[in-house]
Amino acid sequence: MTFKINRLYYLFTGTFLKILLCELLFALILFLIAWFTVYEIPVALIVGIPCLLVIGNLFYLLSFPSKFTVKSGDIRIHLWLEKLTAPKWGDLRIGRVRVRHRPVYVTMHHIAQMEVIRLGYANARPIGTLRLFGKVYAQDHFGTPILDIFIPRHIELHGVQDLDAVIKELRSAYPRAEVTDTNRRRK
Repeated sequence: MTFKINRLYYLFTGTFLKILLCELLFALILFLIAWFTVYEIPVALIVGIPCLLVIGNLFYLLSFPSKFTVKSGDIRIHLWLEKLTAPKWGDLRIGRVRVRHRPVYVTMHHIAQMEVIRLGYANARPIGTLRLFGKVYAQDHFGTPILDIFIPRHIELHGVQDLDAVIKELRSAYPRAEVTDTNRRRK
């Protein structure tokens, strides 16, 4: 069964807010340097820096998963994970910067613990965050295992829609998993 994720809820996570604050601080430093070194600040600089920040954050937001699948006791998610090995000459480059993340399919087996954080309701359906602890395997599109990827201890999915159906499906797939449901709303 495939479940949808609302990517806009990643905006409210702590890591995204830290990145956004660092980028705003960097933009402010650039603006102050331009203010004190150049007498007339070009309009392109004033408009260009915030536009670049918005475009960069939009691409970062689109790198998060939009759906995940629960099928025959496995959870399959498409994520970008960090590489373990040093970048090689054949790696993707953007200017002088080498991309250190790689798109992979993550499959989770034997989930031992699930944490559910309810965020509220969107379109009369509960929406929330899932934190899944279990065995994580990284594969490419063809199902070949990938060994040069940093495998996280847990997977966090923010903005999971129709949360009650997801919890019901995960409890039937993993009956021994410990489920911690925080911020439980009254029915």
